Amino acid sequence: MAGGSAKPQAAMCRAFVAVRVKPTPALRDLMNDLSAVGWPVRTTPAGNLHITLRFLGGTLASVLPDVVNAVRQACAGVEPFDLKLNGLGVFPSARRPRVMWVGTSDDAPLCRIVDRLEPEIEALGFGGDGRPWSSHLTIARIKARPPQVVFDWLDSKADAAFGAVRVGRVDVMLSELSAEGPRYSLHESVTLVGCE
Repeated sequence: MAGGSAKPQAAMCRAFVAVRVKPTPALRDLMNDLSAVGWPVRTTPAGNLHITLRFLGGTLASVLPDVVNAVRQACAGVEPFDLKLNGLGVFPSARRPRVMWVGTSDDAPLCRIVDRLEPEIEALGFGGDGRPWSSHLTIARIKARPPQVVFDWLDSKADAAFGAVRVGRVDVMLSELSAEGPRYSLHESVTLVGCE
C-alpha cells in the first residue's frame, strides 16, 4: 500500500462444534456399499464422520478460546452417554438427494448440550441460520441423480439400526476446504463429566 503500512489481518479459520463418530460395523458396511456405487456418490471419509452441533464458519482465531469456554459451559454436568444411530435419509428431498445421512435417537443429552450452547455462541456474535437443529451424521454427498440402488437403500433402510456410539466429549474443530473435500483438525476437546 503506497504512503503507509497495511493494517495486519486478523487470523481467520473455519470452525464448528461437533461430536466425532467412530463408525460402527453396520455403518461401515453401509458406507462400503455406498463407496462401491462410485460417482455421483462420494462417501464421507471415516475419520471425518461427525455430528455438527454448531457450524461457526469464518471465525477469528482469537475467539476460539471463548468458543471452547462456551462448549465447556454447555457440557457442564452432562455425563457420557450412548447415542443410537438409526434411520437413513437425505436432504433436501428424496426426489433430489444431495446429502445422505444417518439419524440418531436417545439423543436427549446431545439436544441439551445444543440448547445450552446456542445462546452462548450467539453471545459471541455468531448468527444462526434460522433452521432448527437436527441431529444427523452426514455419510455421503451426491453430486447428480444417483443410480436406482441408492433409492432402494433409502426405502429399505429408512428405519434401519446402525448400532450405537459412546459420546464422551465435544470437539471444537477446524476445517480447511480443498478440492479433495474438507480436511478437519481438532482445535480442542471438552470431556464430559466422569469420562477420562
